[in-house]
Order: sequence, then C-alpha cells, then structure tokens
Amino acid sequence: MGLDNAYGSLGLRTGVCTSTSRPASPYEGQVIFETDTNRVLVWDNAAWVMIADTDAPPALQLIKTTTIGSAQSSIPVSDVFSADFDTYKVTISGGAPSTAMNILVTLGATATGYYYAGNGHFYTNNTSVGFAANASSWFAAYGQTTGLNGVLEIFNPFASDETFYNIRAAQGSTTGAVFEGSGYLNNTTSYTGMTFTTSTGTITGGTIRVYGYRNSI
Repeated sequence: MGLDNAYGSLGLRTGVCTSTSRPASPYEGQVIFETDTNRVLVWDNAAWVMIADTDAPPALQLIKTTTIGSAQSSIPVSDVFSADFDTYKVTISGGAPSTAMNILVTLGATATGYYYAGNGHFYTNNTSVGFAANASSWFAAYGQTTGLNGVLEIFNPFASDETFYNIRAAQGSTTGAVFEGSGYLNNTTSYTGMTFTTSTGTITGGTIRVYGYRNSI
C-alpha cells in the first residue's frame, strides 16, 4: 500500500469529490473537499456539516484566548496585532473580581495620550452622564464580584498610525449604568500587544479573547 493510500484509509487525507459524488457510506469524522463548491465538510454521523468555505472564509478569526489566573491585577496579552488584520474585537468576561472595579488597557509600553469620551446611562432613574479624559490608559471593562464584562473594537494598532477604539460595558448592579464610548491614542506607534490592569483589587479567573477582522480572503 502506498503512502497516499495509507493516509487516505486512516482518514488523515481529505477526500476530494463534488457535491454530487460524496462518499456513499461516510464514517464519523470523515472530511471531504468539494471541488464544485470549494467547501470543506465533515460527517457528524448524521449529516455533512460545512466547516470552511474557501471562496468566502470567515471574516472574524479568533487570534488568542487568555485565561486570567489567580489574584491578578495586570494581565498581558502579547503577539495579537499584526499586518493580517486592521481591526480587532476584544471580549472580556467571567471571572471573580475581588471588588467592584474598572478594567483598564494600555498598548505596548505607552502610558500617555489615551483620549476617550462617552456616556453612561443609569438603570434606575433613566438619567445619563457624560465624561471625557486624556489619561494613561483606556477604560476597557467593568468588574463586579459576580464577573467581568466588556467589548472593545480596536482600529489600526499594528499600523504606524493613530489607533482608535470603541467600548461597551455594563455594571452588574441595580444602581449601576451601561457605558459606551470611543477614543484614540495620540501617537503613530505600531503595537503587537496590550496589557489589562485593574483600577483596584484583583481578578481571579475570566477570559480575554482577541478576534481579528480579516483584511482579505
């Protein structure tokens, strides 16, 4: 038996077919590539499930998942920005903060020039408050003892250009508020990573996920 046949018999080599000539008796986990649709599918023991489309690959790609350890006040997230993506989505969730806190973020070693402004809208009395800052970091998320939450969009951090960001977060308190804001970093430095820090206290557990919006297929 040749090497190619051996790999094929073990299911390690993707089967090549068309959408009308799929294997008649597939086994669970079998992977095929359809030349007429340019799709990759896997048999889940009940149906063929598409796992990739080479004509239109997913636009949003998970780049890195960082799990927060025990009693952390500073969480570096390195090697996530590159020329492959201009825009990134960052989610912060879960965990057990030791107290109510703000989560802050800095890019690289830069500690000045973080401009941002936004509005907070309170749950209980339907009032809003606006705020603005030129600070040493951006606001990134809220933390209560019940967990963390924040969603950031970061634009052009790897490019030698000004970096912009958007933020959405909510306080987990009946007297709290939701927050939305935007800002920019006043320099043209190229960054590959960032660091999240607490305004007070520490965090145990929780997850930071960084996704990239694909520049091209």
